[in-house]
Amino acid sequence: MLSRLTTRSGSGLIHKGVRFCADAAGSGRVGEVKAKTNQEGESGKESEEKSGFGEGVKASVGSSKSTPKADQNVDKVAEDSKATPANQARASGVVVEKKAFALPTTGDDFFAAITSNARNSKTHNAKELYLNMIVQGIPPSRRLYSAMLEGFSRRNEPHEAQWLAREMSDRGFMLAPNDYSAFFYIYAKLRKPQLALMLYNELKASDNRLDFRGIRSLLLALHHDPICAQEGAKILRKEMAKGRTDLRSKEMATAGMLCAEACGDVGFAKMLFEQGKDSQIGKGYLRIVCSVGSDEDFNEMMTELAKDGERDAADLYSIALFYSRVGNAAKVLETLEK
Repeated sequence: MLSRLTTRSGSGLIHKGVRFCADAAGSGRVGEVKAKTNQEGESGKESEEKSGFGEGVKASVGSSKSTPKADQNVDKVAEDSKATPANQARASGVVVEKKAFALPTTGDDFFAAITSNARNSKTHNAKELYLNMIVQGIPPSRRLYSAMLEGFSRRNEPHEAQWLAREMSDRGFMLAPNDYSAFFYIYAKLRKPQLALMLYNELKASDNRLDFRGIRSLLLALHHDPICAQEGAKILRKEMAKGRTDLRSKEMATAGMLCAEACGDVGFAKMLFEQGKDSQIGKGYLRIVCSVGSDEDFNEMMTELAKDGERDAADLYSIALFYSRVGNAAKVLETLEK
């Protein structure tokens, strides 16, 4: 902060520039001040003075008399700015690093910290905490691994998830069904259907059962390839044949319809449509019927559409595609003109 004090001396004006600066410790100590004196007829002469103004002390023009309060303030500032190691480090330009968080000391504390970071998508912190826990000789648990895998899947970090899977294997842990779900979710995001199918075959060999989320994530991963999508349709058919009511939902039917469309399985698509006649599922069924379905399938679908009333542009395009496939040009033009 720069303030100017103006006094009159003799025939000319004397300008004193007083600068207050913080010391290395940030205590607000008054630093050295240069006072430049310019008088008329002189070329400009510089002299150095020491400022005696402490924090909270007012400077009066033409007065340099010290007061007990000022002396106390200066003593306090000097005391605060003693040469401590931290102050010396700052003065020399060394950056003093602070830990982002204090490391836990017990297994329960590590578990709480790691799972909290994993659930909040701070997977880097979770991994660092895990490595520190291993160094301290604290054994991990299956629940800990599952929470970390869930975090890696949310963050879409396949390499970290595979690293953790190797860690689990090295320590004698096998993947649980919900752990497979995390990998299926990652492969769905990365569009890696072959890897998802390979992992499912490993799960099937271990005679484990996938939950709702696991099957849905698997289908979302498999529909990116026609051959893998065909396997996905078989998997869902087989699981539904077991009487699993949890699979009879709109979300599962939508994922299954993606596989049916990818592999052209009209029968499976019809089963899903009849299971839950939702508009979104109906659009998927219409697309597959118009692409590869028979005339009978198409006529049944048109009857269903007539009950729903208006059809949007996507529906009309699918219908025009069917007429084009069967060679009915007149119907194609009639449909597109609607």
